[in-house]
Amino acid sequence: MKNKKITNKEVVNPKIVTKVEGYSKTREQKENLTVRMKGTFAEVRSASKKKYIVTKESCTCQDHFYRGQDQYDSFGNIIKEGTVCRHRKAVADTINAMRSGVKYW
Repeated sequence: MKNKKITNKEVVNPKIVTKVEGYSKTREQKENLTVRMKGTFAEVRSASKKKYIVTKESCTCQDHFYRGQDQYDSFGNIIKEGTVCRHRKAVADTINAMRSGVKYW
C-alpha cells in the first residue's frame, strides 16, 4: 500500500483502518492492534482477534474495567487515577497521528 497523507476530514471515515503496536501485559509481548475509527468511538481488535469498543473515556476490555477507572473516596475526591489500557492508547495514537498528518499507513 502506498503511503497516503490522512486529512482531518477523514478522521471519522470508517474505512480508515490502522495498525498500532501495543504491549500485552498478559502475553508479555508486543502485538499489533487494528484500529477502525467509527465516528464517536473506535473498534480495536487485538492479536487474539478479540474486539473492543473504545470511547474517549472508556474501553470494553477487562484491563479498563479493573484498572482504568478513577477511584474516589466517600467525598468524591480522586484517590487513585486509572491507567490507560493499550486499546485506548492505540486509539489516542491514531487520532494524534491523523491530526498531525505526519504518520502514514
